[in-house]
Amino acid sequence: MPGVYNTVTGEPDMAAWWWAAHLYAGDASRLTRASALQAWGLRAPQLPVEIAIPGDRRLRKPPDELRVQRYWASRPVRSPRGCPPTVELEHALLDIVIDTDGERDVIHAVTSVGQHRRFRLRSFERAIAARGSCRHRALLTSLIAEIRGGATSPLEVEGVRRVLRAHGLPTGRGQVRESQDGATVLRDRVLEPFGIVIEFDGRLGHSDPTGRLRDNRRDNFVALTGRVPLRYGWQDVHERACECAAEISTILALRGWRGTPAVCGAGCRLSP
Repeated sequence: MPGVYNTVTGEPDMAAWWWAAHLYAGDASRLTRASALQAWGLRAPQLPVEIAIPGDRRLRKPPDELRVQRYWASRPVRSPRGCPPTVELEHALLDIVIDTDGERDVIHAVTSVGQHRRFRLRSFERAIAARGSCRHRALLTSLIAEIRGGATSPLEVEGVRRVLRAHGLPTGRGQVRESQDGATVLRDRVLEPFGIVIEFDGRLGHSDPTGRLRDNRRDNFVALTGRVPLRYGWQDVHERACECAAEISTILALRGWRGTPAVCGAGCRLSP
């Protein structure tokens, strides 16, 4: 970058690129959006560097490795160890989400960051509330409720929203810790007091023989405790949500649930 020099030999690492971008853009600059999430350790570091500068500042012909944005309302800033000033990860995530089009992509973006120990749900709520105009506000509010209720993966969030909540079924508790064969396992959804355990399986870690064997053992263990194990995948949640809801509501009724399933909308294939 013009006026910035690398004092060591070899290809610079991403930390060097981040510092070079900050030095080039000035003291009031800060890493933002994807680069901010990378600096906080939530995404794999890669070029270009995204950096924000004050609205009244201009950079002449920034290099290809730098993507410059201007800000008028400054976001809260902290500096991860060894990194230049960086937008707080909750605000960086919100900036990304606001420019994301599809609902499924929004869910994936939020849940992938929401599982990280550095992510603070309350700070994310405050970031949303501070925006006068916030795209996807209703969806984000719903996602926060699901995450607070224990949903962690994109498929689990969508399973709770599309299968359970959309059809008026109990949502139970999420990420319930249990002991199995001397180890701690996490159940995606436990519907108490009806004795139903629901797992929402994404593609990763469940399609290979080892993953299937592990899932079978977990289901068998649940059955041995007198409960009903149910397992749904990506296609079930996205293409068969109504049928899955019908299955769950039938088992709920057999186990004492006195509620009535709801129709999720026009064309719903569940008959209450």
